[in-house]
Amino acid sequence: RGDLNLQDLSVSGENTLMLFYENGLVEVFDLSKGTKMREFRMFDEELADDYSETSVLHLSGNTIFQIKNGHNKSILSRFDIGEWKSEVVMRQPYFMSNFAEKDSILYVGCAYGYWTYDMVTHKLDHVEKLEMATGEELATDINAITFDLQGGMWVCTEKRGLLYARPAPAPFNVYGLHNSRALELSRLMDRQHPRESYRKKPVNCVYSDSRGWDWVGTRSGLHLYRHASDNLPEVITRKDGLLNNVIHSVIEDASHNIWVGTS
Repeated sequence: RGDLNLQDLSVSGENTLMLFYENGLVEVFDLSKGTKMREFRMFDEELADDYSETSVLHLSGNTIFQIKNGHNKSILSRFDIGEWKSEVVMRQPYFMSNFAEKDSILYVGCAYGYWTYDMVTHKLDHVEKLEMATGEELATDINAITFDLQGGMWVCTEKRGLLYARPAPAPFNVYGLHNSRALELSRLMDRQHPRESYRKKPVNCVYSDSRGWDWVGTRSGLHLYRHASDNLPEVITRKDGLLNNVIHSVIEDASHNIWVGTS
């Protein structure tokens, strides 16, 4: 269409191509035949003029969501492929940026935190401030959201960098150095003396994992022997990320991760 500005496009299945124009017009083509099937408008021309600057699409099953941004305002719309009828989900007096989907919830980054849209109940919620691990609240824009395979949430901001939210609470209690319980445990550890030996040398602990590798806990780091013929170990210390070089315990979980307890 030489007379219109094509802003975006999406493909549903193998044969349905949808072209989204700046003025709200959507053209639908059959890719296998190269023929136009229909056209319709996401919204009228007046709204199209107000929200003509940018377009972002998200395809979820047979539903397409579209963010259209204007000058200091935005609109979120949806339509179901096959019915070809659109509806406005929400309008805001600031920009919306991008989409992420998890467990039938649509996450929409915006100038003030993010919105969630339940695609089953159609309920909208606004998370304006992010709760940080320190307990503080952070007011920030969000330009992009994504989820990793473990369910962790990654948030990209313009001025606050890259943020991460755990999918579940951390399984550990962290004691500060001046906590009474920490001091009690520290005194207990200071009285501990190596009771095990590895290759005739006293060590804190020895663990053989499912691969046959030997992990040896010492007071100078974690020593790894991959083969019985190894004379010198691979040594893992604070420079590799450990909190402390005094290793007290090593264990392997069901996913074959190695967990290490230090002073």
